[in-house]
Amino acid sequence: MPDIDLDRALSTAVNHLADLAGPDEDPNALATALEAAGITGRMNDTGQCPLARWLSKNLDGATLTVDADEIYAVHAPTVQDFQEAVVDLPDVLWGFIRRFDKGEYPVLVQGGLYGTEAGDV
Repeated sequence: MPDIDLDRALSTAVNHLADLAGPDEDPNALATALEAAGITGRMNDTGQCPLARWLSKNLDGATLTVDADEIYAVHAPTVQDFQEAVVDLPDVLWGFIRRFDKGEYPVLVQGGLYGTEAGDV
């Protein structure tokens, strides 16, 4: 990713992710899209939630942190190529995170809502 502007790439990816919620900005529609893409994550884990994993997959493996206010990305394949970027978290994505962390999307929880995460990647 050294030839790509991480700020621009992150902003574009976040907008695309928010678009998956549809014109009504429905967190449930976003959950359906993430399930269809095979994305899972860990509850209450800012770096391993489904949003962070989807973004990382679409940003060439960048490391992501998603919290209530913003999304922070770091991409550092080499010291010379280190990049970081921050974008505000759209409301629909925050709505999804709140619901996901309460267990409302058990199919998206890595290892299952009540299962073990041992051996999961």
